[in-house]
Amino acid sequence: MNQLELILKTFHEYEFKEGLDDLFYLYGNFLKEIDPEVKLEYKQDTAFFKALKILLESGDISLFYNLNYKEPSRDGELLLGSPQDQIEQLQQVWLGSFAIHQMDQKKITL
Repeated sequence: MNQLELILKTFHEYEFKEGLDDLFYLYGNFLKEIDPEVKLEYKQDTAFFKALKILLESGDISLFYNLNYKEPSRDGELLLGSPQDQIEQLQQVWLGSFAIHQMDQKKITL
């Protein structure tokens, strides 16, 4: 079983409550505990977005607006568009939060 197959199988078998957070952490040591033979072909971010695209295309997961600071009235609203369009929207927010996290880490290490 390859990395993406194992991520998807695990995501479907466990009753995850955190959605994207849980999907993101299905990587590395956790996957190796489930199947020590699994080859980790992708880095965590890449594996996450590839698995997310598969789940969106199959209809097994949906994305919703959350803490939409530009339009707070859209919180909880289903994202529209193709799976690729939804992923691109998520990546815009994702990259912003990643940069903020990096800045926070730099402050901690100073």
